[in-house]
Amino acid sequence: MQANIPIATYRQQLNRTYGLNQAADLVDYLYDLGVSHCYTSPLLEARSGSNHGYDVVDHARLNPEIGTEEELAHLASRLSKKGMSIVIDVVPNHMCINSGANRWWFDVMEDGPGSPFANFFDIDWKPPKADLNNKVLLPFLGDQYGRVLEKQEIQVAYTEGSFVVRYWELKLPIAPRTWEAILQPAVESLRENRDPEDLVLLELESILSATAHLPARTETAPAMVRERQREKFLIKRRLKALAEANEDVRNAIADSLTLLNGSRGIARSFDRLEGLLAEQAYRLSYWRVAADEINYRRFFTVNDLGAIRVEEPKVFDAVHERLFHWISRGWITGVRVDHP
Repeated sequence: MQANIPIATYRQQLNRTYGLNQAADLVDYLYDLGVSHCYTSPLLEARSGSNHGYDVVDHARLNPEIGTEEELAHLASRLSKKGMSIVIDVVPNHMCINSGANRWWFDVMEDGPGSPFANFFDIDWKPPKADLNNKVLLPFLGDQYGRVLEKQEIQVAYTEGSFVVRYWELKLPIAPRTWEAILQPAVESLRENRDPEDLVLLELESILSATAHLPARTETAPAMVRERQREKFLIKRRLKALAEANEDVRNAIADSLTLLNGSRGIARSFDRLEGLLAEQAYRLSYWRVAADEINYRRFFTVNDLGAIRVEEPKVFDAVHERLFHWISRGWITGVRVDHP
């Protein structure tokens, strides 16, 4: 491949208010200025609403807030007709981890060291503090854990066949293997009004049983990882279908979650929620503890930017797949690596 040396670049910050189409509209103006390369901020999917794009959540997808693949091709084509091209910023060394849109991190938070993406991030699964073994400390809380819990700022919610923890904008998974605290009360509620052979009841009981037989998150053998990924996908699909088809199931789950999430002013009412959170592969904590106990590598000291192990060939390939696709199409002719 012949080197494409910039003569003059013009930096364009892309976000939801200024996207690829707006950049394409500027091509003639840039050409008249003598610019050879349109130099853009990162193009990969960033946290929703990001103004800068450096908080990437998905290395395999163009940021939908700035445009489409067709619009990127259109920009590249307009530039090419003027003898110009695109240089982009890339951020291969870290990702935004406090967004549920980061599917790699979300899976690690669900399955811990048993996730197929566990080695994508630089996590110490055996830190000096023994009670953090096989867990990740997440210093995202604005106050002490107990206070946040009793103020009902941490809540578990049902969403499309699975359960998540919500803390303001933060969303984290509840591992299917720990769903008993949610589904068992729902099953008991259905039993009160249904025949023991009722198919809806039997299906929910079967789903509950299936969660208990998932491999533990400490099972990291490839066969166990594949089994966990397969079975939890099927469990979620079954629960989604059952809940969508039956109002009684939806109500039973909602009632169970109402009890689980506690009542303000009644400290003991949060015991079940605290117990469920203790079973997860993460521990939420006050942000001020980060310097002493954090066990994942960050971008400098930014808690919500987790470093990724781009030095590993598998991670490198996953991080650069979309970029290399654009380069192979001739849409991108240069990159600036952010913070190598």
